[in-house]
Amino acid sequence: MSVLCTATWVIRQECADDFVTTLGGMFAETRTHDGFIGIRLLKSETAENEFILLQEWETTQHHQAYVAFRGERGDLDRLAAMTAGPTPIRYWGADPLAAA
Repeated sequence: MSVLCTATWVIRQECADDFVTTLGGMFAETRTHDGFIGIRLLKSETAENEFILLQEWETTQHHQAYVAFRGERGDLDRLAAMTAGPTPIRYWGADPLAAA
């Protein structure tokens, strides 16, 4: 069973365009990492400058190894400099408990 990972970002208004460009530019490399399944960046319809990154990985450990890679390269620090607050990361089982 795969896992879904969500990261919610509140970005400083003056950095919103750079954030989308920077994060989107990382996707090509993200796709090459072991355990990667899919990724999407979405913008809130109700909260200004709030984004959610939806990722699917084979396991939580695959995602955590990927996050460590981004941290070692300084990518996380570069993104954090654009934020207006913490970026919570959550893991979810991909099999729905109920669906329609």
